[in-house]
Amino acid sequence: MANVEGLKRTVLVAGLVLVVAFGVMTSQQAQAAEQGADTVGLVNPASSEWHLQLADGSTNSFYFGVPGDIPIVGDWNCDGVSTPGMWRQSDGFAYLRNSNSMGAADIQFTFGAPGDIPIAGDFDGDGCDTLGVYRSGRVFIANKLGANNGFFSADYDFFFGNPGDKPFVGDFDGDGLDTIGLRRESSGFVYFTNSTGTNLIAPTDASFFFGQGGDKVVSGDWTFSGFDTVGIWRPSDQSFYLNYANE
Repeated sequence: MANVEGLKRTVLVAGLVLVVAFGVMTSQQAQAAEQGADTVGLVNPASSEWHLQLADGSTNSFYFGVPGDIPIVGDWNCDGVSTPGMWRQSDGFAYLRNSNSMGAADIQFTFGAPGDIPIAGDFDGDGCDTLGVYRSGRVFIANKLGANNGFFSADYDFFFGNPGDKPFVGDFDGDGLDTIGLRRESSGFVYFTNSTGTNLIAPTDASFFFGQGGDKVVSGDWTFSGFDTVGIWRPSDQSFYLNYANE
């Protein structure tokens, strides 16, 4: 991960895509962030240092987790603010914190298995984020967090995508429920479903090409529009590319 200091200025490009150097906002972005739009963040996997972009364009930096943990974010205590989580690949333990600062986890529990990819979102529309995992084309979702220092299992599961796809989560149709998206790095295609797991195999509700090889997929409500769209972090030029429509 690049240092967030001294990156190039934000520039606009043609179409629906905005190129954002982390730590710098356009006036349009700043206004949307002040209203409650999602902002971006970076985590250094080698040091577990978090860098979160605030509504005014400044950066909140702190340490959480240990090197090798997979970072996640969510509103774990239902207060309307997303805060850090870490999922430990070696043992499937989730460590969740309720403030954007350095410190110990407020809750921790086992969920999933080594090799899973963790995901987080509000999958039942109750205003609280919970965890899921993506396992070789199969999604496992829990609608509540585990008891502290306990074990936890999924409430339901379904198939979506192919092994090797990279999962992300968002409310892609604005109905108040988070669902699953995937990016297929071999082709650069993005797929998402608006199904909440009522089918054994989730249908693909939209697909489109976005990004290039090596990009890291993210999603969020970048414009305070009420629905989430995709974005990517491109390590080669240290920029986020945020799409304002799912197409």
